[in-house]
Amino acid sequence: MYSVISKTRLPVARTLAACNARAFIATPMRERTEESQAAVAERARKNRPVSPNLGIYQPQMSWVLSGLHRNTGVLVAGGAYLYAAAFGLAPMFGLDLSSATVAATVASLPTPVLLGTKALIAGSLSFHCFNGIRHLWWDTGRSVSNQGVFKTGYAVIAATTLATGYLTFF
Repeated sequence: MYSVISKTRLPVARTLAACNARAFIATPMRERTEESQAAVAERARKNRPVSPNLGIYQPQMSWVLSGLHRNTGVLVAGGAYLYAAAFGLAPMFGLDLSSATVAATVASLPTPVLLGTKALIAGSLSFHCFNGIRHLWWDTGRSVSNQGVFKTGYAVIAATTLATGYLTFF
């Protein structure tokens, strides 16, 4: 094999052949310790990176918006479920979660906390809504190209920004 590759004109092929032609070098045998297979597997699991390791990827609009869509869905649905459960369990604990009480509590919050809470709720809800419409649009087979993905992504970001601003301050 080495003689055939060395006759070729590719220097890379000659270098690879020279690397493969090196002699095997024996290393001294390490001491074996009696360690259970479970302990070895546990140690290997702790040292293994999370797969896929997102730190090696450059953020792209498609997967960032996809992850944000899932997270806002969890936030919106989780908030609704928590409030519904609290509303149902409130009488057992002697709490009043009527509309008037909730409105009075929200009105008594400091302005920065109120605006931050409104922005979080409005941003999550509007992004999830607009991105859901984007996905329904894709389900019809429209804008599925790279250019379409970017156009609809920027449209969702713009609509979310406008809706969040409006719902937060008005």
